[in-house]
Amino acid sequence: MTSIERTAYPRFKRLITAHELHLFFSPTREELQWAADATDCDEHLLALLLMLKSYRRMGCFPAMEDVPAMMVDFVRQAVELPEGTLPVYRAERTAKHHRGLGRRRVGVTYNQARARGIIEQSIRKEAAAKNRPADLINIALEKVVEAGLELPGFSTFGKMASKIRTGIHDRMSAAQRAGLMRLLEERDNDGTTLFNRLKKPAKGPTWSHFKNLTRRLEWLDGLGDSDVWMDGVAAGKITDFAGEADAVDASELRDFVPVKRIALVAALTHKARMRVRDDLATMFCKRVATKIKKAEAELEGIRLAEREIVEALIGNYRMVLKHIDEGGPAQEALRSYLVEVGLCEPGESAEFDGSSFRRQLEGKLGNAAAAADAGYPENEGLIIDQETGIPSLKAFRADGQRPSAKRLEQEIKARMPERSLMGIVARTAYWVEWRRRFGPPSGNEPKLTDPLGRYVIVTFVKGTNMGPYEAARHIPGVSGHELSYVANKHFSIMLLNEAIADLVNAHARLDISQAWGDGTAVAADGDRRPTGWSARRNSPVTP
Repeated sequence: MTSIERTAYPRFKRLITAHELHLFFSPTREELQWAADATDCDEHLLALLLMLKSYRRMGCFPAMEDVPAMMVDFVRQAVELPEGTLPVYRAERTAKHHRGLGRRRVGVTYNQARARGIIEQSIRKEAAAKNRPADLINIALEKVVEAGLELPGFSTFGKMASKIRTGIHDRMSAAQRAGLMRLLEERDNDGTTLFNRLKKPAKGPTWSHFKNLTRRLEWLDGLGDSDVWMDGVAAGKITDFAGEADAVDASELRDFVPVKRIALVAALTHKARMRVRDDLATMFCKRVATKIKKAEAELEGIRLAEREIVEALIGNYRMVLKHIDEGGPAQEALRSYLVEVGLCEPGESAEFDGSSFRRQLEGKLGNAAAAADAGYPENEGLIIDQETGIPSLKAFRADGQRPSAKRLEQEIKARMPERSLMGIVARTAYWVEWRRRFGPPSGNEPKLTDPLGRYVIVTFVKGTNMGPYEAARHIPGVSGHELSYVANKHFSIMLLNEAIADLVNAHARLDISQAWGDGTAVAADGDRRPTGWSARRNSPVTP
């Protein structure tokens, strides 16, 4: 079962800003009067108001022990209740009565049987195209909200998403299922299982690799017609199953239940057949392109040789014209051509050869250097070393901090304790909960001893470009294999981008961030940074 953090099921977040408290949890006068008329003590008044405001915000009634303390204090102070008043019920019957009052107040229907029916129908319909439990739960949540019903508990969604699935087990013969299961046991020539052969990528476009790839396609076709197995299964679900199988080893796959194990291996086999066919076509195109490139290089060599011959003939022809046709029409045509291409000035009678061309360039460069030297006395920031002639720019010196800036710096240091980089990563992972973005390809809850700690360490290690085994030497309690496994199996570029978006959005919600503006304008230094598609195309992505 997946965790609630990975879904859109409403819950109290750890990071709640003052703006959100005032916007969503401030009781109105009408609500206060309504709650006061329906209760007989301060504890019940506070509890009923918290139920009402929580339902308006989340669409379900929370347990009183799950309501954050800062929210309890905010509502208690807003309605001016005595310090120390707690939202408690002396009897469950009173809590049930208050939930009924809240439903009538917001106009919602309590019909758990109908809600469960909508959940089951939605998950059964979407399970044909989606595989992740979190996606199935989110779709069912949307349908229940559209029906105007109170949300059942999260466990109801989780159990249904885990139970209602569609499979491909019955589309395969017993011999085909046995053949797929042998992939997890039989060994290849390199000592690995045949299951690992399904994951191997194509090599370079050599003739021997092309023949090996052809034999691999024949071996895959011998496992069975995967097109029949996957008939009617959505492409997205096949991709999810294949990705989950690709992320685990044969030893881990043996721990899965047989039906799911066969489904994952079958999906990976289907994807492997598609990939090998694509690789064969790509390799064929690359080999043809190599032949074409080689032929073009040979053709270019022939063209250059022919050009040298032509240039030699033209040079010889010019020498002949110089001696037998001095001042004739051929010489005049040559000068007109030199003027046309910019290699000679109109009316210039000097000979044009390699030496004159060099002198012409030296003259132009000398004029440009003289113009630059003429502006040197007025450029106070430029210094040219008299001995080496190397130019340099003077460092710009600030006027110094004002006394008010120094006092501000001291106040900031006094109120902001020093944090380690690892501590900052851990605190943001706890408060913002970006760690929920990472996990196994199946979308289920990670089976790690300490998921939060492992994801924090891996994020720190990858962000500092430190290798997992080097990090394990300096961080007690973890091994290099463990960090490498988590980084390869639970992280991806897409998940990293989602976690980054969580951090950016959480920072934008802070009051101090909104004090700088509404986010429609940005200030930057003088550095030029590539952004957008060109940056992704030209720059490697570093987690």
